[in-house]
Amino acid sequence: MTITLNLLTILIILIGALAIIDGVTRVRGRRVSAVLAILEIVLGAALLLTSFVVALGVPVLWIAIALEIVFVVLIVTRGTGRGRGYLGLTAVAAILNLIYVLNLLRVLVIPGILP
Repeated sequence: MTITLNLLTILIILIGALAIIDGVTRVRGRRVSAVLAILEIVLGAALLLTSFVVALGVPVLWIAIALEIVFVVLIVTRGTGRGRGYLGLTAVAAILNLIYVLNLLRVLVIPGILP
């Protein structure tokens, strides 16, 4: 199996990795809803698996939109893991995911990148 490494592939890897890292740090924290953190981990892993390895039967766009909703809820509720420093990690992941979703919907067209 070969994977072409382009900007969209790097973006998917970053979004999935940031979602998993942020979810794990939130699960270990005290002030956060564990359901949102676990949902973030599952959706981040599903995004990576659906994009590269396994077809889960759910389109990548739906997973990315669900992950964006989780990011927004986590930012709005301000439930951080161990401090306020991880809110920036969530914001970066949300912005990257928004760029990815808008590219898949062909609202934001980045030259040289096809969805």
